[in-house]
Amino acid sequence: MDFLRSFGAHAAVAVEGAALLEVASSRLRRLETTLREIEGEISGQRDLDALVATISRRAAELLDADTGGVYLLDAAGEGAAPARGLQLARVDAGHGHRGGEGSSA
Repeated sequence: MDFLRSFGAHAAVAVEGAALLEVASSRLRRLETTLREIEGEISGQRDLDALVATISRRAAELLDADTGGVYLLDAAGEGAAPARGLQLARVDAGHGHRGGEGSSA
């Protein structure tokens, strides 16, 4: 009887593992498709403002975030300032960062 219970428990774990693997595989396929779409969107973009806006928007979408932004290094490479963002004003528009600094909402 213990053998049957043990076998049943192992079978349940295996079925659950298979279901989790299917969910993960499905998510991976959706992510790969999305990344190919993003690659197509940004590879043909020649306007820097539009490119940065697209990167910011798509990154926020991928991360399911309300805000997001792209920061560009200054000429000396010592700090970064927001170049474009998705609702970035809510976080820290107009505020630059020195090397090693960051921000969060």
